[in-house]
Formats: sequence, structure tokens, C-alpha cells
Amino acid sequence: CHGADGEGNAAMQAPALRGQNDFYLVNQLKNFKAGLRGSDARDQQGSQMRMMAQGIPDDQAITDIVSYINTLGR
Repeated sequence: CHGADGEGNAAMQAPALRGQNDFYLVNQLKNFKAGLRGSDARDQQGSQMRMMAQGIPDDQAITDIVSYINTLGR
């Protein structure tokens, strides 16, 4: 959704992930997983992201995902 190199995808309204701050990405994934983001019925893209984040098993996996994102586009 966010592009092969995390560059974002305007057609899917998926923002760029590469270049984002680690702390920001970790917090947003945790917020999606906890339902603090993507819970509003009008937020279709957010609810898709929320469903994806709920499949992340734990905080270590979130850290691993963000670490991987930080390698994209280099």
C-alpha cells in the first residue's frame, strides 16, 4: 500500500513511510493496533491500516517492522 520502497501511494492515499521518525512510526502502529486510529467508520484507509496492525503480534514485531521501513530507499 505504501509503495515498494515506502515512498507512498497517492492513488491509495497511503503516505510515505520512509524518512519518518522511528518514534512516530512506532506510536502510530501502536495506535492503529489499539484502535486509537482507524476506528471512525468514515476513515476507510485508517480502518484498513487498523486491520493490518491488529495482525502484528507484539511490540518487538512493531520495532522490527519500523527497523525494516528505515532500510527502504537507501
